[in-house]
Amino acid sequence: MDLSCRQFLVNIFIGLIVDVIIVAVVKAITRRRRPVANKEKEMFASVSVDKFSFPSGHATRAVMLSILFPMQLDLFLPLSVVLMMWGGAVCASRVLLHRHHLLDVVGGTIIGILEALFLSYMWLSPQSAQGLVNFFLDETQAGANYDV
Repeated sequence: MDLSCRQFLVNIFIGLIVDVIIVAVVKAITRRRRPVANKEKEMFASVSVDKFSFPSGHATRAVMLSILFPMQLDLFLPLSVVLMMWGGAVCASRVLLHRHHLLDVVGGTIIGILEALFLSYMWLSPQSAQGLVNFFLDETQAGANYDV
């Protein structure tokens, strides 16, 4: 795999893990119930992971990714706009499906923006990302000398 591709995937993976942790902690602290119109019986094809709604995890992840992809990949402007529209559509769908209150999605959007800014600031270099992969997957680098 190309080193720059691996760098991007490792950083996105770290971002998604950080997002899941932040959303879980904030949900555990705030414990805001889902909207009254949210009926589990009508959501026949979905499984609810938790019963709390603030912040919207879908909103945090969609906004974070729709900001990080154009920032890190230098995407063509129309593709960046499409990604921003996708993030907005995900946020709107959470309210329209009655899975979240409007402020849950607004809070998720703010958290997603802050996560994207934090991740772009802490973005791992290709060598650091490769070292992290080598550490967790126990991969050896070509030409390296290892004593056991």
